[in-house]
Amino acid sequence: QLGLRAHRLYRYHPELLITQIRAILRAAYPSTTLRLLYPLVETHEQWGDVQELVQKAVVSLREEEVPFRSEFSSGPLIETPSAVWEIDELLQGADFVSIGTNDLVQYLFAADRNNANAGFMYQPEHPVVLKILQTLQQKAIAADCPLTICGEMAGDPRYLPLLVGLGIKNVSVVPSVAEGLEAALRGANVEQCRELAERCLQASGGEEVRHLLDEWHGTPRTQDRQAAGAVDPVCGMTVDPEETPFTLEVDGAQHYFCSRHCLRTFKQGQGR
Repeated sequence: QLGLRAHRLYRYHPELLITQIRAILRAAYPSTTLRLLYPLVETHEQWGDVQELVQKAVVSLREEEVPFRSEFSSGPLIETPSAVWEIDELLQGADFVSIGTNDLVQYLFAADRNNANAGFMYQPEHPVVLKILQTLQQKAIAADCPLTICGEMAGDPRYLPLLVGLGIKNVSVVPSVAEGLEAALRGANVEQCRELAERCLQASGGEEVRHLLDEWHGTPRTQDRQAAGAVDPVCGMTVDPEETPFTLEVDGAQHYFCSRHCLRTFKQGQGR
């Protein structure tokens, strides 16, 4: 996740992005709306590099005189701390911005949300995250640039009143949850959502915010569990059985692994 991916790949193979953009613009013709969102943009310099390649794709299509969608919007996906700090510069060169909450939360806390033992540090409700979302929204409004939130946080009804209270007006979600979110929005009191958001922003940490959300939704108070103490048979790491997605049953015995690597190693040792 921290290696050669997204726009970083185009430093070595710019032709890949040019080919992709050409294909998208040709496929979009004669569509009336097209928005191009670019992931993992860390700085405004990198954003400029990507846009240069996009313009090369446009120029090549014009020179070939083939039909393509010449009008479209471009925006960076804000999912790194550096992009948060560079938001003013990024807003100047974007038609819109989107916040990728999944990766942004991971990188803020340096915690892999899919890791069996570090997942508890993935805290989208933490006041640090909420302050960032509020700041980004305020700066986008000041720059007259539309802002959207995507990721699991955007599609979770539990966080919906928080997002409304923070001033977020656009969320990008999978179709399966859109109807439920729309129904929840109809019953939302904006002023009450703002009061909730303010209380959460002033909270001492993620645990207090979770408590406030429990009160808001009328759900039972949830207590943090201690790790149950299963042991990865490959590396000896303690694993929380209820958190790890890496499990395997062999001869009636359930094994728990800290990572996909250990699971794969175990299977190879078993001849599976």
